[in-house]
Amino acid sequence: MFSGWDVVQKQWNHFGNNFTSEFHFIFIACIIAGVLALFKQSQRLLLFLALLFGATILYAVNYDIFDIDTYFLLSYIVVGFTIAYGIYFMSERGARKGPG
Repeated sequence: MFSGWDVVQKQWNHFGNNFTSEFHFIFIACIIAGVLALFKQSQRLLLFLALLFGATILYAVNYDIFDIDTYFLLSYIVVGFTIAYGIYFMSERGARKGPG
């Protein structure tokens, strides 16, 4: 652990490249909606998820191992939760407006 900045940069780039393959670009809108809805409804939960995501990434990028993807799983779960919350928020908002 803590192998140096070149390892951090390599693993950070790996995470960024894999993030787009793990989550389709369409889910970016769901992530944004989820973050905004959490900010509006539960800032405590949003802070917890942000700390969990950040701590997971900071912990994982320090390892110089080939199979680093398993270390990023918790961050993917946090993003998945945010996507689900964003979809829920958008569907609730759409249901309130009703058809035409």
